[in-house]
Amino acid sequence: MIDINDPQVFNKWRAEYHNMTDAEHLEFCDAAESKWPSQQNFTYENYQRLFNEVRMRTHVVEIGGWKGELAKKCLSHFPCIASWTNKDFCLAAISKTVPNVGDVYCAEWQDSPTWFRKPRNSEYNICIAAHAIEHLSDDHLLELLDWIKGIPTVIFEAPINYEENKWHNYYGTHILAMGWNRINAEMEVRGYSNECFNDHCFLYRIK
Repeated sequence: MIDINDPQVFNKWRAEYHNMTDAEHLEFCDAAESKWPSQQNFTYENYQRLFNEVRMRTHVVEIGGWKGELAKKCLSHFPCIASWTNKDFCLAAISKTVPNVGDVYCAEWQDSPTWFRKPRNSEYNICIAAHAIEHLSDDHLLELLDWIKGIPTVIFEAPINYEENKWHNYYGTHILAMGWNRINAEMEVRGYSNECFNDHCFLYRIK
């Protein structure tokens, strides 16, 4: 187990990412939540812009939604949202999910960091990943994109570059090397056009 209090903890996590077992990943996530419980990170205006254009009852899946903070904010303002499912690997975060409106919100704990290798068994209109994809390796993100494929609208918000990202000595679990240019190309291969909201946010729609 990587020592969460080690000053080099995140460099070591990046180095061991592909060698860690599911149980070790889960243990690390729970330890990180205990030390840094407040990790919500999103630009609400991006999602206002998205949902202001929605004219139908819509079903949302959020990737890595932590404790449901974005869901809570959106559900309180947009009655068009019929359901919101948060899929997150951190059990400690999911178990402390914030209260939401009625039975519209559902937090689903995923017991493996590669949960997206299983077929998608629910239909969604919108997929959201707010400051989530940068926590995946390139190969795992590509697998996630395959899982997402077919959802009509996708929005990614991430603090990444257009070209390659380098995270050595970054104090956090950022590991994604590919940038927006590669992501946009991968989404195009999967049938999506893209719209740049800003340098840290892209919207994708099936062509």
